[in-house]
Amino acid sequence: MSSIDAQITPASRSLPRLGRRSRCAYRRIRLLQALIALSASIISPSAMKAQATDEGQVLDALESASQALKSGRPGDALQALDPIERLEPLNPWLWYYRGSAYYQREDYYRAIDCFDSTLDILDGLADDDAGHPDPELAEAARKLRRRARQQVFSLSFQTGIAFDSNVSFQGSGTAGLDVITGRGDGVFGTGFNATYAPISDGQHRLEISARLAHSWHFSVEEFDYQNYGASIDYARRLSDRWTAAIRYDYDFTYLGYDPFFSIHRLSPRLTYRWEAPVDFRLRPDETTVYYSFEGRDFRLQTIRAFDRDGTVHAVGMTQTFRSRPLVDHVWEWFWSLGYRYDSVFTDGTEFARRQHNFFMGLEIPLIDPRTRDHYKYLIFPDKELLFRFNTQWLIADYSHHSIIDQNFDKRSDLIYSLGIALSQVLIDDPEFGEMVLHAVINWTDADSNVTSEFGQPFTYDKTLYGLQLEWKW
Repeated sequence: MSSIDAQITPASRSLPRLGRRSRCAYRRIRLLQALIALSASIISPSAMKAQATDEGQVLDALESASQALKSGRPGDALQALDPIERLEPLNPWLWYYRGSAYYQREDYYRAIDCFDSTLDILDGLADDDAGHPDPELAEAARKLRRRARQQVFSLSFQTGIAFDSNVSFQGSGTAGLDVITGRGDGVFGTGFNATYAPISDGQHRLEISARLAHSWHFSVEEFDYQNYGASIDYARRLSDRWTAAIRYDYDFTYLGYDPFFSIHRLSPRLTYRWEAPVDFRLRPDETTVYYSFEGRDFRLQTIRAFDRDGTVHAVGMTQTFRSRPLVDHVWEWFWSLGYRYDSVFTDGTEFARRQHNFFMGLEIPLIDPRTRDHYKYLIFPDKELLFRFNTQWLIADYSHHSIIDQNFDKRSDLIYSLGIALSQVLIDDPEFGEMVLHAVINWTDADSNVTSEFGQPFTYDKTLYGLQLEWKW
């Protein structure tokens, strides 16, 4: 997850509701703390009675913090928790909600410290006879601590196998019609990502990441693919709602073990996070506007007209939404919409163009609809199961007359793509990470007004389906 676009979904999903069970657990913890203190002759029965009078105030403060977090107001949550620290500094719910508030503010180092305090307090109250005082809270703290740690330092590795019906289509990077041959082949791929944030204090965030990806085809070896990339991302939180950021990326790609192209990209952006009502059917989540400047250097030798070296200017906007099919249910769907305009300048004449890109995505947790306070998934009740759908429309209008068109017309393309994925968590361990199995289907259809020498319009399609195993730590 990008440092700037970190969402509060994991926090809200891991946040136990302060309902009847939680209130009972809270009272049990208070009783254990009082008994331990009494056995050590630290407090007297009269002092215990005085403490009991504070219970209502503490519960009200915890409820206020819970509601503020659900509404995306971490500052209000921290303010609501201040009186609890004076009354009950060893209250594990205090430190859990405080850690959740720091998580939403992207102050991940403080969040980790708070979750550690939660677990230390609960471990200190554990008893061989009575058991753990609140296993649900401990599990939520461990999960959210891991998510906070992943925002500070994370590793991921992917490997998978798929069938590609058109491995020789490389998108807009192709030099001409001759390389789009419709050759199908099996492909095996791997990927690795590492991210480290030396600064993440809620006000400033600096993130450094490195990535590499490889794919090997069973037969069409000339289209084996390798990519090596790195990025640096700086963000400044202007308020609880506004974040400004800038990111630099560099990628170098090989095709068939020969240098293919390199890209430098600089992308400033501005994000607004909407306040989240507790009860809603549909609400806006985040709005991001951005600009991107990209320099491309293609390493293939070609004639002057096909020279694609040049720059790309892009502006765009993304809008995410959350919907709740049932108002009184924790079940949430995540929607995304986006638009990007690209202006592509090239040294040659054949590929200079303007592009309109439209995006739409949907993510649905597949849960047991009978559950309300927490997610219980369909296959493994405690393992996340997600359905993802995304689609994209690309309209490209080329700037010059095409030399590969029989009538030398200006080229225009319409490319439509559709993707479906089902992701099942197989292993979810706070210490050793997650193992996720993805089943993926992608389909692309493209039409162009380019007419070949045989008088036929240029069109192609591409289908890819396969399985991927991902480990995230």
